[in-house]
Amino acid sequence: MARMSGAKILGHWLLGLALAWTALGLALAIAGLPGLPWVMIVSGLILAAAIYFERHRYKPMEDERPGLGWVPTGERFLDPETNEFVTVYFNETTGERRYIRQREQR
Repeated sequence: MARMSGAKILGHWLLGLALAWTALGLALAIAGLPGLPWVMIVSGLILAAAIYFERHRYKPMEDERPGLGWVPTGERFLDPETNEFVTVYFNETTGERRYIRQREQR
């Protein structure tokens, strides 16, 4: 089993907290408590949505160089999590960026 990074563990924990907070708000709303449950429901859903979109905003690194239309940007950095060099490629047509693992280690 692959080891999860601290950021992923925190993301899972926060998502669970957001969903529990939302469920508690729903339970209180069903019980008839005015006001506060709706604040809990909305804030829990906002937090859950933020975590979901943050996870999909950052693209994972790929192993193979992209095909035609992709040019290296000149950006190269050492990924602190994997200790591997990463080269950034850019597609001028779509504006998309890809992060390619170089498999070189320090």
